[in-house]
Amino acid sequence: RNMFIMAVIMGVIEYGTLILAIFTGIWWAFAAGMAIVAVFSVYLSSYYFKNTAYICPECHKVFKPKFKEMFWASHTYKTRKLTCPECGKKSFCLETHFSKIEK
Repeated sequence: RNMFIMAVIMGVIEYGTLILAIFTGIWWAFAAGMAIVAVFSVYLSSYYFKNTAYICPECHKVFKPKFKEMFWASHTYKTRKLTCPECGKKSFCLETHFSKIEK
């Protein structure tokens, strides 16, 4: 829900400033809007990473990959292609909410 709200805000800023720039010629507003969207994108990515863990389909270990691996990995709506630190197999791992992991 939080990510959806942030995405809507980002879309309004992006398309609103683009339309403003097209109709009024104020392109600096669009550039400023894109800078704001970039900052929101960085925050959203870190929020997502902080609250997500993955389950290996082979050994069923729950793990958190490095941010770089998670960010650039191929993915579907509910899985991400990662390497399991336990068994070393690279496959599509199921996403789960980080608070559900036993600590």
